[in-house]
Amino acid sequence: TLKWNKGHSEASLQLLKFQTFDQKNYLYTNLKIMRPFFYKMTLIFIGLVLLCCNEKENDQLKTGDIIFQDFEFGNSKAIKLISHSKYSHVGMIVKLDGKNYVYEAVQPVQITPLEDWIGRNTSKKYEVKRLKNSDQLFTEEKLKAFKAEMNKHIDKNYDGRFEWSDDKMYCSEVIWKIYKRVFNI
Repeated sequence: TLKWNKGHSEASLQLLKFQTFDQKNYLYTNLKIMRPFFYKMTLIFIGLVLLCCNEKENDQLKTGDIIFQDFEFGNSKAIKLISHSKYSHVGMIVKLDGKNYVYEAVQPVQITPLEDWIGRNTSKKYEVKRLKNSDQLFTEEKLKAFKAEMNKHIDKNYDGRFEWSDDKMYCSEVIWKIYKRVFNI
């Protein structure tokens, strides 16, 4: 079956003609089509990992900590193949009334209780990282700006095409944009 999406080049249209519903071929073919999007997403994802330093325990979590896991969803295998990472999903810790939540771009961008976020993965493995200078960055004024920027994206649709716009968001994109806009990093 030929699937046509506006914006595909003739080269990618040729790749689509060979698409089958065999999962291995489907994944391989879609990796070729989505490669530019995955490269961009991979660079953001790796950048987020490199910005972070220390792993944190749940009782030490702070708003702005970045949490990674191998979230099992449609694109997770492709993300791990392209990024050479053990992670396929990223979120950000948000403290609300003393409880830990994860700000994440799924369908839609939302805030999820930490226990539910961890529970999506059958292995229950995750890592939490914090920027080296987070105590200096997160002044009271910047924390307000940080939360305001997060609120701008709540309920936006997930961007499965990994486009760089503010209309839809994917997980590493929304976190990168919040840090860039608030802290210019």
